[in-house]
Amino acid sequence: MLVVWNIRGLNKAGKVKEVSSRLNNIQHEICILLETQVKVNKADQIRQKLQLKGRFLDNYSCHNNGRIWINWNHNHNELRHIKSSSQFVHYGVYDFLGNFKYWLTTIYALNQLEHRRRLWTDIEQLSRTQQGPWCLIGDFNNVLQAQDGIGGNLVIENEYKDLQNMINTIGLCEMPSKDHAMLHVAMTQSRRIQHGCFKFHNSITNAVEFQDVVRQSWILLSSGTPMNILWHKLMRLRKALKSIQMPFSSVQLNLARARQELTIIQTELISHRFDVDLMEKEKKLTTEVIQWNDIEEKKLCSKGLKLTGLERVMAIVHSSMPISNPGMRLRHLIENEVMEFYSNLMGKVDHHLQHIDVDAMRKGNQLNLDHKDFLVRPVTIKEIQEALKGMGDLKAPGLDGYGAKFYKSYWNTIKEDVTAAVREFFTHQRILNDFNKAVVSLIPKTDHAVSVKEYRPIVVCSTFYKIISGILSARLGTILPDIVSISQAAFIPGQVIHNHIMLAYEIIKGYNRKGGTPRVMLQLDLQKAYDMVSWTALENIMHEIGIPHMFIKWILTVITNVAYVFNINDDVLLFCRGDRRSVEMLIQTVTTFSKSTGLLINPQKCKAYYGGLDETAKQELQMLTTFEEGNLPFRYLGVPC
Repeated sequence: MLVVWNIRGLNKAGKVKEVSSRLNNIQHEICILLETQVKVNKADQIRQKLQLKGRFLDNYSCHNNGRIWINWNHNHNELRHIKSSSQFVHYGVYDFLGNFKYWLTTIYALNQLEHRRRLWTDIEQLSRTQQGPWCLIGDFNNVLQAQDGIGGNLVIENEYKDLQNMINTIGLCEMPSKDHAMLHVAMTQSRRIQHGCFKFHNSITNAVEFQDVVRQSWILLSSGTPMNILWHKLMRLRKALKSIQMPFSSVQLNLARARQELTIIQTELISHRFDVDLMEKEKKLTTEVIQWNDIEEKKLCSKGLKLTGLERVMAIVHSSMPISNPGMRLRHLIENEVMEFYSNLMGKVDHHLQHIDVDAMRKGNQLNLDHKDFLVRPVTIKEIQEALKGMGDLKAPGLDGYGAKFYKSYWNTIKEDVTAAVREFFTHQRILNDFNKAVVSLIPKTDHAVSVKEYRPIVVCSTFYKIISGILSARLGTILPDIVSISQAAFIPGQVIHNHIMLAYEIIKGYNRKGGTPRVMLQLDLQKAYDMVSWTALENIMHEIGIPHMFIKWILTVITNVAYVFNINDDVLLFCRGDRRSVEMLIQTVTTFSKSTGLLINPQKCKAYYGGLDETAKQELQMLTTFEEGNLPFRYLGVPC
C-alpha cells in the first residue's frame, strides 16, 4: 500500500496527533507526506511524535521547509535515492532481497509557472535515463484542462499545456484523485498481456479496399504533439486494418479452398467445354489462386527463416509490474531470466572513468564550419524519404507493428504527419516513448538451446525510430571521411574492411620464424564493444572533434533512450617491438583507453604472438600482459591469417 497525503503543515501538536493516528491505522509500505512546513532542525522531533516505523527520506538538501517526506517499512522495501530537487524526490523501489520493483517519483510542485516548467523538463530528463515501470505521484499544483479547475482564478491554456506536452512525450497516464485528500494506491500484482500482437501484412497493400480504409481513418482529427498525433493515428488504424487482414491470416486455408474449387470447375469443363459461365468461373478462380500464391510468398519472405520449435521470448522496454497470476508464471520467469542475464552481461555504469585525452583528440582532424552547418541544418522531406527508401520492405516491424512497406505504400496519405513528427524530434530533441520501445527476440544458436546464453538477441525498433536514426547516420556518414583517419577502413564510404584483413595477412606471414628483429603482436578482444561504451566519453569525443552541441543531443537521445542488445566482439591487432618497454607502453595505452571510454578488454580471449624471441623473453612478456601465447594461423575478423 502506497499512501500520499498533502497535510498542509505539521507543526501543531493536535495536527501531529491526528496524522499519526490515521497513518498508524493503515498498513502502508510507503508513506509520502507533502507540505510539512517543518524546518530541518525540528524534523527529527516531529517524526518521533508521528511514531511511524521504518526510515525517512526527504529533500531538505534542496529546500529548507521539508516539502517532501517519504517514510517506508524497510522490512518490506528498500528505497534507493537517485535525484532530488525542491519539487521532487526520485528513487528506485526494491524488495527486501534487492530485486528491482519500480521507479517512484514524489512530486510537490511550486506555485510559479516558470518553476513548474523546470519540473516538467526535469521529469522528461529522468525518463531518458531509465527503463522499467514508473509511478509519478504527489501534488502537481496544475490541472490538465481548464474544466479541472475548481474555484479560484480562471485557468488559461498557457498554464497547463506544458504539463500536457510532458505527459504526452513520455507516455504517462493520469489517475483520478482529489486535491489534499489522502490517496491510497494499491500496487496490484497483475498485468494485462496483449494476445496476438498487431502486425501489418505487406500482402494487403494490393487489396482494393485498403487505400480507402487508410485514407478514411487518417483524416480523422487527433490532438497533441505531432508525435502523439502520429501514434494515435497508427493505433486507430489498427482496428480498421484487423478486419481487412483477417482473411489474410489464413492464407493457406484460402489457397487450398481456391485450388479445390478450381479443380471442381475444371472437371466440369471437361464435359461442358463451351459453357460460358464455367469458363468465367475458371478464369476468376485461376486469378484467385495466383493472388493467394503471391500473398503466401510475400508472407513467407516477411517471416524470413523460421526454425522448427523456435520459442520466441520478447522483452518490451518499459515493461509492466511483476505478476503473480499462476497462468503467467512461466512467461514471467523466462523474462526475469533474460533480463538478469543481459543486465549482468552488459554490466553497470562506471562512474569513475577518467576523462578522455583532450590533447590527443585535438591533434586529429576537426570539423569545419561547413560541416557543422550541414549537420544541424533543417530536416527536409527528401531526407525523410531517403531514410525510408533505405529500409527493406521485408524487415520486421517494431512494437507498433508497422514496417517500412506501410510507410512507403501510403506515403501520400501519411507524409504530412510523419514529417511533422520527425521535425518535432529535431526541434525539441525528444522522442515519444511509444516509438522508442524496442522488441527483443531471442533466436536459438543451436537446435537444442535450453539456456539464455544459447540464444542470439535480435532487436527490432520502430520504423519511425529508424527514420530518425537514418537521417542522423546519413548526415554523419557524409562528413566522416573528412575527419576519420585513413587507417580506419570499416564503416567509411570508399573504404573496405578487407584492406585491413589483407594488411594483417601480409604482416603476419612468417611472423613466427626464428631470428629477425624481436617483435610482438597482441590480439585484443573487446568485451561487447557497443554495450560497454561510456555515453559521457562518447559525448566528449564528439564535442572535441567539433560536432555541434545540437547534433550531439540528437545522437544521445536516440542511443541512450532505447534498449540495444548487440552481440559484438571486436578483434584488435596491435604490433610493437619485442622488448619490455615497448610492450609496457602498449598495455598502458590500452589501459588508458579503457578507463576513458569504458571499453574493456577480455584477457581470457586475448592472445600474444612472438617473433625473434627466446623462451625466457617470451615468459617475461607473458607475465606482463597475462595473455596466453597464440598459435599461427588464427582468424582475424573471421578470416584465417
